[in-house]
Amino acid sequence: RKPMNQNGVILWQDRNTVVILTGLKRPSRNKATGAMLQVFILYKHKHPVLAARGGLDRHVCGNCPRRPILVKLKKDRGLDTPRKCYVELAKSVGAVWECFKRGSYPVWDKDTTPFEGKVIRWGAYGGPEKIPVGIVREISAASAGWTGYTHQWQNPAVDKYREFFMASTESEAEHRKAKGMGWMSFRALREHERLVRGEEMCMKSKEHEEACGFTLDCSSCLKCNGRSGDVGIKEHN
Repeated sequence: RKPMNQNGVILWQDRNTVVILTGLKRPSRNKATGAMLQVFILYKHKHPVLAARGGLDRHVCGNCPRRPILVKLKKDRGLDTPRKCYVELAKSVGAVWECFKRGSYPVWDKDTTPFEGKVIRWGAYGGPEKIPVGIVREISAASAGWTGYTHQWQNPAVDKYREFFMASTESEAEHRKAKGMGWMSFRALREHERLVRGEEMCMKSKEHEEACGFTLDCSSCLKCNGRSGDVGIKEHN
């Protein structure tokens, strides 16, 4: 019998997708997010690097414009495109997938609440709208707070996640559209763009530090919870 990895649990899975929560025993060392429990949405059948290379990341990322294959297609056609996804698939995401493939994560025992009183990062990788909303609601209610983002906010079927996640927007026009649909917006600003009325600069950004003299990691801020207002962050090379 394989030893179980007590640092994580499988929250849910179907034929192609598995949702794994980590950080139960060893806090995340991600300096930007702080010590949050991390939720990974993974394609089950290929290593994340290979899945992204072959376009199979669509199973977990949908039509996110930052998927590497979509960024490359647009660049090849000479079209403007956002930067590709910042998540380093070969490191933490790959390690979680490999642990899953070894059969080392137990399935969540729903009689237990190992996440109670802790803060959750919905979507360390993958779109959290892939997770059944009942699971998101139950775990979020037991937690001390959470963050979450979805690029699928224009899909009416994803509307039920508005109370938990931010709409990931890539332009001022998308920001306005998301607001019109009832979403809170998290907008990635190009170098020449500025905040619009109602947006606040992300507290972990260097711009916030320059303006206010301090930064907060996500575990201390928790504004990106779908309920607390609009946030913007500058993209830097």
